Order: sequence, then C-alpha cells, then structure tokens
Amino acid sequence: MEIVSLGDRTLEKLVFYAAVGTRELLVIDRDPWQLTLYRLSYSKKFVPVAVSSISQKAIIRSDVLPICLQLVLEPPCIRLTHADERPIRDIPIRLLT
Repeated sequence: MEIVSLGDRTLEKLVFYAAVGTRELLVIDRDPWQLTLYRLSYSKKFVPVAVSSISQKAIIRSDVLPICLQLVLEPPCIRLTHADERPIRDIPIRLLT
C-alpha cells in the first residue's frame, strides 16, 4: 500500500515493486480521494485493474488478500470488508475542499 503525498513519486516505484515480485499494490490518493489497485501482469508490469473514488463508487476486490475496499461519501471513509462483504471497519477520511 502506498499513500500519495505532495511531490511523491509513487507511480515511479511500480518498477521496483514488480522487480521484487509484489503481486498487488493499492495506491491511495488524497487529492482527490481515489483508491487504485494495481496488479502484476504476465509481462511483469503493474496495470491498474480497479478504481474507487467519490464519484466512481466501485468496490475493489483483492486477489491476494480476502478483502474488499471502497471509498464511501457518507460518512467519508474507506470501507474495508471481508471478501464475502462482511464489515471489517470504516477508516474515516477528511475530504479536502
């Protein structure tokens, strides 16, 4: 998991994560809020496979861990559930205005 910060070069690190055999990487961007799941492809490159944002309310399902994640507006949070959608917890976030 990588949390993007101002001036951060998170996406440049994808090559490193691929080289060490990381199978999935969740990138959390806070401005604007967005979760992007990258998965290692057969060509040994990371490709984005799922996105959840305030405007795009998709559920992200991990192939590596038995979890799902989703950005939720009310209350603003990252919702973490088991793969069968049983709740684990809501992680509060602060929406930037």
